[in-house]
Amino acid sequence: MRIVSVNVAMPGVLLEWATGDVISAIGKRPVDVDELELSVLNLAGDQQADTRRTPGGGQVHGGVHQAVYAFPAYHYPRLEAVLGRPLGWGFMGENLDLAALPALSPNVQRLLMIHDRDLSGGVPEAD
Repeated sequence: MRIVSVNVAMPGVLLEWATGDVISAIGKRPVDVDELELSVLNLAGDQQADTRRTPGGGQVHGGVHQAVYAFPAYHYPRLEAVLGRPLGWGFMGENLDLAALPALSPNVQRLLMIHDRDLSGGVPEAD
């Protein structure tokens, strides 16, 4: 597995509506740095906009179980073909684009180690 791109974004207005703007941090952009701090909540320079609590006790986006979103880079050619245009890394809102990341069942927890940091994939199921 290899990191292809590291992407971050801060919350901003995604859509303006008469009833209230839609705030999002989905517009991730690649960063070109040698190191980027990873906290229990996110990468430096990255935040989540919608951190409401879920009935299961987690958050809609972000939180300790969803601090970093990884996406298989090999999906990009198909996405570009479907949309009919080139896409930049981070288009899907991911923090990490990874080469050779196998597809996972949504119910599987995967342990991912990057530079001695434990990035456990998935969200714990509610009791």
